[in-house]
Amino acid sequence: MDKPFGFSEAGPSVGSMSALDWLSACKTRYPLTRFISFWHDFGTVKAALVDMSSPGSLLNDSAFLTTAGTTAPPVTPTATITATVKRWLAWWKITLTWQTTNATGAVLNGKSVVFNGSQTRTVSRGTYTYTLIATRGEYAASAAVTVTAK
Repeated sequence: MDKPFGFSEAGPSVGSMSALDWLSACKTRYPLTRFISFWHDFGTVKAALVDMSSPGSLLNDSAFLTTAGTTAPPVTPTATITATVKRWLAWWKITLTWQTTNATGAVLNGKSVVFNGSQTRTVSRGTYTYTLIATRGEYAASAAVTVTAK
């Protein structure tokens, strides 16, 4: 290959320029560059190797030497929760410990909590269920623990 290989990253529009305008500007400014690796359609993360001798339109064009369409896996949250019970005088102490990953929100039994934490609750005899829900956009993960104080 007698021309340099150029790399760049761009989406369907670059600032006020369309992707095709951007490729044309690259061709004009860097005439010795033969190929550009180009990302487009961020919704499905499609990549293409564009032959700069004929950038054409970005979709369904012979200017693409290869097109690898992949869907980026979603970043989903996880949630875990554990509990320990100890007798304390006539009461019981339940210590809850939880962790989340990739979360943007965390709720324990309907109340917002930090992403990773613990708290101790003093309770009377009975069975208690604690549910942790970690959220990130449209995704959620939940974990629950049931404790019996007797």
